[in-house]
Amino acid sequence: MIVLFNDTIHQAIKYLEENHPAEEKVYLHIAEGFDCIESPDGQKGFGCYIPAEKCIYLAGDLPEFEEDAQEKDLAIVETLAHEYKHFMQHCEGKEFDEEEAENFAAQVLADCRKRGCGNGND
Repeated sequence: MIVLFNDTIHQAIKYLEENHPAEEKVYLHIAEGFDCIESPDGQKGFGCYIPAEKCIYLAGDLPEFEEDAQEKDLAIVETLAHEYKHFMQHCEGKEFDEEEAENFAAQVLADCRKRGCGNGND
């Protein structure tokens, strides 16, 4: 069997598509073995959205969560939601708003926790 991503991330993608659909496509890349992603402007973080490529890049190896795979998956979901909000802002012709993206990510994470995401369903 080939698995592209785990169940937690799959559930988060499904949640975003159902609750925050976009007419445009965005491509997701999870860089396994990387603990950070460097954006074109040199900033480093767990993820980034690159408008010119319509791609979200996420680090797949978050060192502070080495001992807790469930929390690592949820941190990746939170980062995905943050970057997805930037994608949505871009589609709407808006400037990136970090506070709005952080609030959106927190809400998505809370909703995912309520739905049981990250409960070892891989």
